[in-house]
Amino acid sequence: MKNPRFAILAVAVIAVGALVALVLFERHELWRAHTENLALREQAQNLTAQRKSLRPPFTEPEISVPAREKEFSELLRLRGEVGRLRLELSERGNGRSDVAQAPIVSNAAALPWRVAFGTELRDVGAATPERAANTLVWAALQGDRGRVADLLELPAGVSAEDAPQHYDFFTSALSNKFSHMEFTSIQSVGANPDGTLRLNQVYRDKITGEEHPFPFMLRQNGSVWRVIVEH
Repeated sequence: MKNPRFAILAVAVIAVGALVALVLFERHELWRAHTENLALREQAQNLTAQRKSLRPPFTEPEISVPAREKEFSELLRLRGEVGRLRLELSERGNGRSDVAQAPIVSNAAALPWRVAFGTELRDVGAATPERAANTLVWAALQGDRGRVADLLELPAGVSAEDAPQHYDFFTSALSNKFSHMEFTSIQSVGANPDGTLRLNQVYRDKITGEEHPFPFMLRQNGSVWRVIVEH
């Protein structure tokens, strides 16, 4: 008869071997699952990178509304500076001028206030907000009621019958006001929510020598700009 201790020992050895084999198998499965997980993660990262690389190269990035308004205001300000420089070049005969030529005042030397941005005032059209404002100053100082009427936008409540007397009033009032002002620079240009534009220019008081801002509110009408008469 076999030794019972030997039989028990053999069973124990077999059980331990089976347990070790089971543990090794589970570790192998865990390692395989971990390897597959890493491979899947790497594939996902590669797919994400490929999708980003396939994005249209000329897609415009999304810009917030405040950022767009800021860029638009800066663009208008720069355009105003360009317009002022072009006007100076035109006055000096170095550039091409496409605006109407106004009669030169023979006694300009006796009227130093007929100057803006370092040049003699004249009709420079109304193709830009800056030109419309400068032409309005010139027209008012000239007493040119017809040109003032072209450049002003009266309040909506003013009837066609009452418009002439309003133009007469503003021609006289603006002439008196502008006669003591010499515009020196553009302070800022900003778009308003209602589609109008605020042009802030700086002027020097001919009496006190002090500088102050002066706002022009404008609206584009077709290819020209007009200064709005505020209520």
